[in-house]
Amino acid sequence: MENTIGIGVKSYHLVLQKFINLTLFGKVAKPKFTRNICEFEIQKSLTDFFDLLQNQSEEVNYEYINSYYKNTIAHFRKKIRKEDLVNIMNCYGFSNLRILNNILRLFDTGDKLKNVDIHRQDGEILNELIWSTEFPDEIKDYLQVHFFDFLKFIPYKSRIITKEQYQFFVDRYVVQYDYNKVLNIVYQNFDDID
Repeated sequence: MENTIGIGVKSYHLVLQKFINLTLFGKVAKPKFTRNICEFEIQKSLTDFFDLLQNQSEEVNYEYINSYYKNTIAHFRKKIRKEDLVNIMNCYGFSNLRILNNILRLFDTGDKLKNVDIHRQDGEILNELIWSTEFPDEIKDYLQVHFFDFLKFIPYKSRIITKEQYQFFVDRYVVQYDYNKVLNIVYQNFDDID
């Protein structure tokens, strides 16, 4: 069976590790695991968020999770440096989600195929990314798709992340997803995702 977790890790994917750090620990800096420090506490706002989800319906949880991701993504945009913006654009630009988005745009145009200018659209995304204080919708969507199941792996009951757990997150999310995984996430075929 084909590997659906990820393909081809490039240096620009390391910006995704900063998103992991921000979500887990409240800062983009990588935690410094040592021989004496082999675990870090999860940020309190995340454990409070999990406590909030405990007694809610699935529908309410879905709304809360979407809201949490939107807030985290907005906070991430404010915390990263300009060099990271280039890296996040590369993550999106070389992603299979971008290819899927472009294919879907072509279907939406019907007979007006000549009106689709992918290079112009990418330029507009990059321009908005650089000059706006928010991520463009395409980058927000990319991050939400990329980290769609991130919260389910967080050991919120123990409230700590060990070095091994942290490495699991890095291995799973600091990658480029292959086309099959992107399709399964977008079309919610969650049983077919590793």
